Amino acid sequence: MLLDNPSLQPKWAVKKDDQWKVVQRRPPFVMSLSQYVASSFKYLSNHSASAVARAVFNQTSHFAAINAHGLALMSRTFHHWLDRTSTAAPRRELADPLMMLPALPTTLSGTETIISLPTPSARALQRLDFDPGRIPQEWNEYVANAPGASLRRLFSTVLEHNGYVVNRTSRILSEDALLFHREGLDAVFVLRFPVTTLLGNMKRHAAPGSELNDPAYRARIGEAQWQELSNRLDLDKVIYLLGSTQPISSDQTTLVIVREG
Repeated sequence: MLLDNPSLQPKWAVKKDDQWKVVQRRPPFVMSLSQYVASSFKYLSNHSASAVARAVFNQTSHFAAINAHGLALMSRTFHHWLDRTSTAAPRRELADPLMMLPALPTTLSGTETIISLPTPSARALQRLDFDPGRIPQEWNEYVANAPGASLRRLFSTVLEHNGYVVNRTSRILSEDALLFHREGLDAVFVLRFPVTTLLGNMKRHAAPGSELNDPAYRARIGEAQWQELSNRLDLDKVIYLLGSTQPISSDQTTLVIVREG
């Protein structure tokens, strides 16, 4: 409806003197929900944009028929993503798509802990896929220099282009983890780059955040770096992510981010 006939969408109205009056101003939505997502987050695949839009709808409607409150909540969420300085996030968990990702379950394979990537075509929001075709220069440089190319550098560029503040120099966490945040967002992200098999399995050697509670790790990096890390990472506000590439067809590869924890 928002694509084909946006005039049919609900309109803002106020009740005065026992009469409802339509407010003649900008409608709640000026584009489709997927278009809001795609306009707010560069390089997302079309499927990921649709999955994020559907997740926002479900969370604001509580997986039921959406009402006026839910529509207002959804409108504020998308307008916040478009302009974070003028519109506040209605709820913390809706402030950023990375915060909406569910933590993926782990399985045991012998003595190894495994996280399996969900299928790229999953309807529910379980992963974020970025289309390398939308960053051709950076992707071509990465491919040309493989296998020694830095996936960390590639993801750093994607994140910076999406408004995140990325600490490219800090390498004090395991698996070459990347620390980044978004100004005004009460969270810190830790993105690791585990080896991913052709079947989409990632080996996990420790629980997320376990090294921060390890005295041996503290002694190894030294007190100065430990204090710097402690000041940066409030353990209750850290979101742990995994990044990788994954072939999704014979001629197409995706950049994928999932959440662990």
